[in-house]
Amino acid sequence: MMWRLALVLSISTSVDALELGGTEVMPTLTDRACSYGRGSQAVEAAKQQWQQQIKQQLSQQSLNELGLKNLKLGLEQQQFQFEPAQVSGNDTCIKGTLTAMQSHADDQWAVDWDDDVPEVHSVTVVGEGWPKGELTARQAAENDALTRAVRQVVGVLVNSQQYSQGGVVEQQRFADAAATMLITQSQGFVKQWQQLAQRPLDNQGLELTAQVQVTALNMSEQIDRIVMMLGSPSVYINCEQQWLKSELSDRLLNWGMASVLTPDAADLILDVTSAIHNVKPDTAQLRLDIGLRDLWGQQFAQWSNEPELLTLPVGMPNLERELLQAHTSLPKNQTTIRQSLLDAMMHQVQLGGPQRQIQVPSALLARAELQQRLQQVPGVTLVSLQTDADQHLVQLRFMGSITDLMNYLTLKLKQETVSLHAQDANHIVVQRL
Repeated sequence: MMWRLALVLSISTSVDALELGGTEVMPTLTDRACSYGRGSQAVEAAKQQWQQQIKQQLSQQSLNELGLKNLKLGLEQQQFQFEPAQVSGNDTCIKGTLTAMQSHADDQWAVDWDDDVPEVHSVTVVGEGWPKGELTARQAAENDALTRAVRQVVGVLVNSQQYSQGGVVEQQRFADAAATMLITQSQGFVKQWQQLAQRPLDNQGLELTAQVQVTALNMSEQIDRIVMMLGSPSVYINCEQQWLKSELSDRLLNWGMASVLTPDAADLILDVTSAIHNVKPDTAQLRLDIGLRDLWGQQFAQWSNEPELLTLPVGMPNLERELLQAHTSLPKNQTTIRQSLLDAMMHQVQLGGPQRQIQVPSALLARAELQQRLQQVPGVTLVSLQTDADQHLVQLRFMGSITDLMNYLTLKLKQETVSLHAQDANHIVVQRL
């Protein structure tokens, strides 16, 4: 087996040359990167640095959701061009432009909706309810009936999807999870309903038969967004070695996932440790441990490699890196790590949805009023609400995308003059205008 010796170059970066162009859905991103030295090796090193900078910028830019998706696809398909290299002092610099690539129906997580699905569905359902807390039996039965109606329509939409041949099982899992998340927002899809019959049940219960008009307008788009969110999580890699972060970041990119710079912006956090162990005085193996959790410490998975699969001589240049590349290149290991990431996103659905944070000026709303409004948002599970002199910091789980949560918050705060913006994929900031 031949092992190549990697050339280590000193890299310098320039972020002030960043330019965003194109359209909202099909944007372009231009940046400049430099490498110390001269010649073809310095040019190639600068190009590699440029790609790393672009990946970081994609995790930081506030772009249209579809535009960001198309840029990531463009990077994956190497839709970029470089201008001729230029010498700047002791550095060789290049300027490159990334062009978005239009997503197609056979994209890994894309959903192709049947054009024959009607915008409004009329379904007849039976709901049951019993008194619980402040809810009467009638209110509980009505809620149950509306939820059942929306579940039926979501099922019709999910079954109307056209899948590519690859990954059907995974796509169906995420489509079913999307349906579960949307059902928590059932009342938002009910256009009108009419009671047809009712009868009493034991223990003060009530059975209610209703005809419900459910609108599918925007429902398919929401399912599509949720499937994309669950199948393409943003991941923060928590490890000490920068080269190890870079290696794992490339793996994530190949799987259609994004490596982000801060844990606050991540759906999931990978805790990674690696260590070299001498098997004999002249040979060594690598132990690689990966833990998977969310920002709030919820553990999802723990994985370790099989060190005995590969042994290399002590003293080999870049020994730890060569062993890591070999272990992470094994198809079995790649499948296990990737599947653990996808399973973790499914686990978050069971917990109430992905984690979200919201900052609200404390002068805007009293703590109790803010808590009441948030609890009225469909699909929200409130985790904590902390208040200081300047702001409320809310931690919650939400059964939907960050875009859907912002839309609901806009409605709940329509009486106040505020603006909302997503600071990152999980963090919403509310500001008074």
